[in-house]
Amino acid sequence: MTARWRNHLFTIFRARNAQVLTVMVTNWAMKVGWEALLTPVTYLAVNGLKRREGLDVYDSGTDFTPFRTRL
Repeated sequence: MTARWRNHLFTIFRARNAQVLTVMVTNWAMKVGWEALLTPVTYLAVNGLKRREGLDVYDSGTDFTPFRTRL
């Protein structure tokens, strides 16, 4: 393999790595932005449903601590 061919392959490899990194960062930013934008909407919907149903007893009286306080 000649040096010119190796340089060409290295340039392609480096460009593709840059594209992969760009896609990864863009996808992460879009995911985080979408979740941040819709979190208040989710809370409004959940709280509205809880008020409408008059029910909010999920795990009432349950202690999730891993440490025992009584024997």
